[in-house]
Amino acid sequence: MCSGGVMTDIGVPVADLPKRYNVARSQVYSRLDALKQREPSLVPEKRGKKAYVSGQLLELMDSLHVLISQQGETVAEAADTVLNIPPQTRPMSPTGQPDRTQDSAMVPTGEIPSELALLASAIAANQPPPDPLARYRQLEEIAAHGWELPTSELAHLLGLKTLSGSELERYGFRFVKVGKAGIESAWKVEKLS
Repeated sequence: MCSGGVMTDIGVPVADLPKRYNVARSQVYSRLDALKQREPSLVPEKRGKKAYVSGQLLELMDSLHVLISQQGETVAEAADTVLNIPPQTRPMSPTGQPDRTQDSAMVPTGEIPSELALLASAIAANQPPPDPLARYRQLEEIAAHGWELPTSELAHLLGLKTLSGSELERYGFRFVKVGKAGIESAWKVEKLS
């Protein structure tokens, strides 16, 4: 099992899936929605205030991730593939290509092939965990080069929604507001000794 989510007897919390796949939360919900559009029974289980994916849905999400991240398929194409929807049943556009505007009307014609599910699970399980030092290396490089970052980029790098004030310290670095970067404030990064 990937480090992004610990499987319990009730499944993996939906909240852990962005970390499991190293994607934004909106991408997880887009993938869940694509599966639900094709097969309404494929939805997370609610337990109290939390939602969990388990069994078949987790395998499908793992397979989707492989097809999207490693084979470059769109969410719609990957959902069709993992649900074994034959290309001839997919709506076609006037150009002869699959019509992605009608994806919500598609009905699955089968289950995910077990070999594909096993392959996807194996690949997802062997994904290296995110590098916990990557943030520090990036901050070190930014400070060494004297680069200035806009608020949105620095907030993302620090794992914050936004930055307030004109100075803050975190992770052994000082961040000082020094001017403008377009419509955002610019921040200088200094390494603390």
